[in-house]
Amino acid sequence: MAELCREHQLTSQMVGNWKQQFLTAAPQVFEKGDADSDERARIAELERMVGRLTMELDIAKKASSLLDGMRGRNGKQP
Repeated sequence: MAELCREHQLTSQMVGNWKQQFLTAAPQVFEKGDADSDERARIAELERMVGRLTMELDIAKKASSLLDGMRGRNGKQP
């Protein structure tokens, strides 16, 4: 540690304080990984929902087009 402190012009007290801060905050640092995982799962869920809604919209457009075509041929609603 002495060599590291000399090389980077640090005091051993500074490195000790940083180490203590890290050890105190380490659980929160690694909990963020869970938050990232939760966010990825939410994004995946939303992407699936967008895909499903896009497919439903395409089906509705095709059905509407077919119904409009049937109305145009005989002049009345089916």
